[in-house]
Amino acid sequence: MKRKGFHEEGEGPYSAFRSVIPELWAAADHAGKGWLKADAGPAHLPRGRPPNESSLSGKWDYRVLMPAAAPNPLNAYSPEWFQFFHEGIPEVRTAQEAGFISALCPVADFPRILDVCCGMGRHSRALASLGYAVTGIERDPAAVAAAVRQSGGPVYREMDIRDWRPEPESFDAAVILSQSFGFFGAEANLEILTRLAAALRPGGRIVLDLWNPAFFLTRQGRRDFVLPGGMVVETKQMTGDRLTVRLDYPGGGSDLFEWQTFTEIQMADFAGKAGLGVMPALTDYDPAATPSPDRPKIQFVLERG
Repeated sequence: MKRKGFHEEGEGPYSAFRSVIPELWAAADHAGKGWLKADAGPAHLPRGRPPNESSLSGKWDYRVLMPAAAPNPLNAYSPEWFQFFHEGIPEVRTAQEAGFISALCPVADFPRILDVCCGMGRHSRALASLGYAVTGIERDPAAVAAAVRQSGGPVYREMDIRDWRPEPESFDAAVILSQSFGFFGAEANLEILTRLAAALRPGGRIVLDLWNPAFFLTRQGRRDFVLPGGMVVETKQMTGDRLTVRLDYPGGGSDLFEWQTFTEIQMADFAGKAGLGVMPALTDYDPAATPSPDRPKIQFVLERG
């Protein structure tokens, strides 16, 4: 299955998690396993209690309770994630998202497009159907194999984006969709963005689809997804500019994710370091919609000078 991102080379799978909330992680290590006690963690964090049968439907403050351990590596998209959140995405949604890219990067002006962390090629195929020459990059061999089986025109390369060294000015546009940017530390994320910028011709554009930190600042804690396959428990925490999310599946499996997030001001500064300008931010894959704290996603359009 697709693994969009991994920990830094030479580090353990939860090193990034440790660096974001070191006091809480130390408390988790001390506890040994499972969920932190209500009196664990730094004193300035709000208190909570561990999940149990009677608390699943309760509305209690869950922000202190991040996981002490998870079975999958950080930012590894498990088969359960694909089952609950990827399979069955309607074609109309994919068409809207591809149409959004087309509106920002018309095929006549941006014919060569790079789809970074393309997964099974959902967007790559849709963009190819609109006339783009699409190259998809994905590190997970199973996802690449699935994309190739479905064909549709794109060229796929199995590669970790951190290892990718593109030819200068070899693309007109690049897209990183479905919150597939920001998995690493700030320095590694900037290095990736700088290499992407160098791969664009002057005037080329990068479209980033990211989580909106303003939305999650007021929505930390627990949320239950009641889905056809069972209930998935989501636990979120914002620490500085880092968003950490744990998903617990009904079969007992878990995924742990972490992203660097960006406000519009932060992105302008960050992109500028990579030699990129920033166009007005958008949301909901709608060229006319502006971000707000009520919308979970934010789309940035970056342009090489």
